[in-house]
Amino acid sequence: MIKNKDLRINLVLGGDAEVNRRSDMVGFRSGFGFTLGGFVDFLLQYKPQKHYVYTRLKLEEKQVKLPGTSFQKDLDELKFGTVYVYRVVPWFGPYIRVSAQTALFPGTTYLESPTEIIEVDRSDRVVANHGVHQGKFRLSDPLAPSEIKGGVGLGFIAVASNWFDANIRLGFGGRMLFNRGLYTLRASGTDGVLNILKMSDAKQYGIEGTIVASLRITRWVVATTELELLEPVTDWKNPIVDWQSNVGLRLASFVSFNYIFKMLLDRDRSAYLQTEHRLVLRLSWQIL
Repeated sequence: MIKNKDLRINLVLGGDAEVNRRSDMVGFRSGFGFTLGGFVDFLLQYKPQKHYVYTRLKLEEKQVKLPGTSFQKDLDELKFGTVYVYRVVPWFGPYIRVSAQTALFPGTTYLESPTEIIEVDRSDRVVANHGVHQGKFRLSDPLAPSEIKGGVGLGFIAVASNWFDANIRLGFGGRMLFNRGLYTLRASGTDGVLNILKMSDAKQYGIEGTIVASLRITRWVVATTELELLEPVTDWKNPIVDWQSNVGLRLASFVSFNYIFKMLLDRDRSAYLQTEHRLVLRLSWQIL
């Protein structure tokens, strides 16, 4: 770690094993799974008297083992985000932020037996028949989906000694979602048939709100949460909600046990509420 009064730089490499349960997550099978993977996490934080800069770049790659199948690609996520706040007073000021997220590799689903692939629209009307397939069937290309977000507004910074800190932001923002021909799975109700839906690109803009907070319960236990909300001005009945929370128990300097919960409500990704629960045993090595 590089750290002085105003600047903090972290670079962490690690690997983990996890048990998870997912419901209606796009790109994943619903149900239980066991995964092995690794990650690279870079963080830069700069906070002199009048400024606050937070930048993070994280890459996670995992392989999953489901009952009756071999290991296959699971989580494939590259995320970047940066926010700048000009402090009018130590706890308040205008902000600007930019973030991006994508997948590096093609997405597939594994078909255990010969399966007819039917492309449908959102009303489940047949659009095309892709024939019969077995084994891996490709659902997405590299860099699909890709999402870019940005926003400006007012930020509030709350710090209570070394045990609690929070950043609250309220402003105007937008996002662009490039699905790039991504297919999602749809229930068909017929044995030997799998329905797929091609997702369209999307863009929204509206009122955004963000809460990022961390609580140091003890030296060994830390809880974090991050909630993002975008209320589109053209479709206010369908807000975009992205919430992720983590409780981590540090077992040693390089070993931790984590519970991670994720919830995503985004009609342009899925018609369903997507949820994920993860129990993760993580090994990490701090390079900087």
